Amino acid sequence: SAIAEFDGICSGDIIVMEPYGDYLPHGLIPFITQSKKFWDWAIKTSSGSLSPRTKFKNLAEFEISKHDQDSYNSRLAVLQACQALIEEKYDMEQCFKRYVKAVIERRLSDMDGDELSFQELLDSGDIIDIQDGNHGGDHPKASEYVESGVPFVMASDLNSGMVDLKRCKKLPKSRTDSLRIGFSKPGDILLSHKGTVGLVAVTPEVEGYVMLTPQVTYYRVAPEGRLKARYLEILFRTERFQKVLASLAAQSTRDYVGITAQKKMRILVAKKEKQDELICLWEQLQAFGCRLAENRDATKKIYESLMNG
Repeated sequence: SAIAEFDGICSGDIIVMEPYGDYLPHGLIPFITQSKKFWDWAIKTSSGSLSPRTKFKNLAEFEISKHDQDSYNSRLAVLQACQALIEEKYDMEQCFKRYVKAVIERRLSDMDGDELSFQELLDSGDIIDIQDGNHGGDHPKASEYVESGVPFVMASDLNSGMVDLKRCKKLPKSRTDSLRIGFSKPGDILLSHKGTVGLVAVTPEVEGYVMLTPQVTYYRVAPEGRLKARYLEILFRTERFQKVLASLAAQSTRDYVGITAQKKMRILVAKKEKQDELICLWEQLQAFGCRLAENRDATKKIYESLMNG
């Protein structure tokens, strides 16, 4: 549901409701129509298989708990306060994310080291492998997907810096074992390079491996090399790296940065102690960011409980 802040004409797919009378404070009605109970009622009273819809006469039968005017006004005041607090916390999170970017960029600009291409890091053994999924005729088809199996990771499965294993399509292990490339192991740094370019994640702890589509590249860092995997992940997330990647992607007819182009990209390889300092700073900032998100989520749960109570 939504509140119209302008005059207009709606299609038959939209039910327009306008407050009437003084039984309920008008400001409380949007909270009621956005509550889970109301939506459950709307779904319960809907009909139609392809495009189910409900009618106002059905919605009008939705029962609202009866209270006195002071109780309604108090509830409205609390809900509005919670809503404002959630928005404030969200704005704070966005400001903090911008702050983190600025701090990391500044720290990197003050660091010394060697500017090396990924090809040079491959040649030196500091990176073991850079690889995406199977192309062409050997690319798994949708008809091969199964309910449970090896995760088949697409760019859209890199969500909020993590691999969304629940959302991933699955393939039979007998099928993935027969593939030539694209086997990503836990700890690999993942980078989307086709369609949606620049998403970053780390392959989670899984049994064996996950299978990559041609949209995602894995970077496997040598454990004892000059480059730390966490440091590389942070570099991938920086605005500087993302701008270079976006510039390369724009040179293609569709957003795409192939493996050959990726290997030509250069990164700063700082001394290990400087990498450790950056990793420590990043993790401290991320921990604080998580606490902000948890605080917002806790406020949101209280808000939803009040709205649905």
